[in-house]
Amino acid sequence: MIKQFDFKSLRPILVMLAVSIFSVTVILVLYFYNNRYMGEAGQPSCGILDLSGEGEAASGLRWLVKGWEYYEGELLGPEDFADGKSREPEFVNLGKYGVMSREGAIGWIRGTFRLRLVLPETEQVFALEMPEISASSRMYIQDRLAMEWGDPQESRPGIRSAIVPIRETGEIQILIQVADLASIHAWMFAPPTLGSYEAVARLREVNLYVKAVTMVLACVASLLSLQLAIQIRWWRGFLFFLFCQCFVGYAVWPLIRSGYPLEILPWHAISRFSFFSMLWLAVILENDLYRIRGGVVSAVMGGFCILSLTLSFFVEYIPSVVADWFHYLTEWYKFAVAFYLILVAERALVEEMERAKTLLVMAVAFTSVIFMEQLLPYYEPVIGEPFMVLGCIILIVGLLSILWQDMVDAYRSRAVFVVETGRMNRQLSMQQEHYRQLNARIEETRRLRHDMRHHIRILNTLYQEGNTEQVGEYLRKLTPSMAFKEPVTHTDNYALDAVLCHYEAAAARAGIETEISAGVPERAVLPGDELCVIVGNLMENALEACERQEEGKRFIHLKCIQDSQRLAILLDNSYNGQISYKGGYFRSSKRTGMGIGVESVKAIVKKYGGLAEFEPGDRIFKVSVVIPVTSGESGAKGEGKMTFGGKK
Repeated sequence: MIKQFDFKSLRPILVMLAVSIFSVTVILVLYFYNNRYMGEAGQPSCGILDLSGEGEAASGLRWLVKGWEYYEGELLGPEDFADGKSREPEFVNLGKYGVMSREGAIGWIRGTFRLRLVLPETEQVFALEMPEISASSRMYIQDRLAMEWGDPQESRPGIRSAIVPIRETGEIQILIQVADLASIHAWMFAPPTLGSYEAVARLREVNLYVKAVTMVLACVASLLSLQLAIQIRWWRGFLFFLFCQCFVGYAVWPLIRSGYPLEILPWHAISRFSFFSMLWLAVILENDLYRIRGGVVSAVMGGFCILSLTLSFFVEYIPSVVADWFHYLTEWYKFAVAFYLILVAERALVEEMERAKTLLVMAVAFTSVIFMEQLLPYYEPVIGEPFMVLGCIILIVGLLSILWQDMVDAYRSRAVFVVETGRMNRQLSMQQEHYRQLNARIEETRRLRHDMRHHIRILNTLYQEGNTEQVGEYLRKLTPSMAFKEPVTHTDNYALDAVLCHYEAAAARAGIETEISAGVPERAVLPGDELCVIVGNLMENALEACERQEEGKRFIHLKCIQDSQRLAILLDNSYNGQISYKGGYFRSSKRTGMGIGVESVKAIVKKYGGLAEFEPGDRIFKVSVVIPVTSGESGAKGEGKMTFGGKK
């Protein structure tokens, strides 16, 4: 016999494939259409960019990546090019294409970049947006000092991004002196932006707005999680708060450096430590959510975070070979975290754990971003954030979605627990009251039996004396004191009987007519607590509905029957005709949200393979519950043949 292939087993692979294709497609679109390295405007050649013949097109945005002159190991000023001395430059590209030689270098390395521009003779004011340069820089336009952050000659760091206006026309030169730390020089440049002052300023404002909104949303998410964590002692909320704070600590510095110059330390160390700690916290959160013992993994990642912090604080004294080694190690660290997230998601999906699909989508998307960042390193967004920041945002959104669902489930479970605990306490008090009444009647019976002996002796004495008139008089006086009220019982199931007697008494006090028929044996289909939850919830809802009814006959008719095949509970009650039903749920009249009692009934009935129907009529609300009897659970049969509709 050929075994049928289970296509369900392919679902995780198909999900991973679909998410990967979507993520890679989005990244490729960003790379080709939102990338400063892919600009179509003309680029410098051999250190010269001629815009004099382009007219209005000259004021359009362009990113100066290629063809810069570079003088290694020298800090040259305008006077050095005015002396007429011939110098042989190296022509290089800026941004992530750029290379500053650091073979065996420790500490600071220096160099000068030069570009000659030929601008049109116009009143148009141009601008050059300079990106962050680690660790200090000085820029000249012609002979004037246009920008200075830190001191390249004295190796005093200062990092900032800024817009430099260019009011000169004709042929001008741009000189940029750079002093860089050998261990972090790879991030020396993003491509400078050239264009009209209005266009450059507008683009800068948009980017700052995007970064500010991202930071604000991250802070809001972290503060909300902290508030919830404090209010309900939610451990995962504290972890997510720290996760968001680490994201802010990693991504906020470009926003700050747009307005204030910063030194390398301690900000560079804080940024790197925040990034690695953020990935560490993501793994801790995932382990906690899916009950994974990841103590060794967490310890290794924590040690790596401490190592990164230590190396960052001693960045000025680290040999380049160590910096290169640590750079490659950080890339493997990112991939290891990404694949770990995928493995945990796969395991959760196989074990059919909650929110496993959300985790898998998040992990695959994050891995795709890391992979494409390595495959397409030359990416600097025109608008928006770099690939790595986008990957971190994916982690925040994914974890926020998982934790939100987790918190909602926890809140629902807590609400159900509180309600069910209250119901169990009421059921216990019902049973205690029922027990007290039975004991009182037993004691009354014992008293009557004790007193009966004395009454019989007196009557016997009067009879033997022939005093029949006194015998009659004594009997007339004795009869009222011997009146005995039979205890009310509806079923042999003691717990269920206590619930029925409680609500019958409550209905009687409210002037509501009740009719109860309960042919349920002592050994019912359901455990006593779950049977009482069903009947108690239905009777409580019926009683509350009748109490809200202001006109018409108020009544509750309940029939519980168990035979060899099924247990049936049929309930009809009057109500005012107003019902709140939304989204597939009956809404509670006592609180906002769905009615917990009805959902508890449905959950128990579903657990035992039964059916529950709730039918609101014009003025009568009907409930039908049928639960099948499995082998060995039938117990004693109920009286009469069971039919539906409340008739025998």
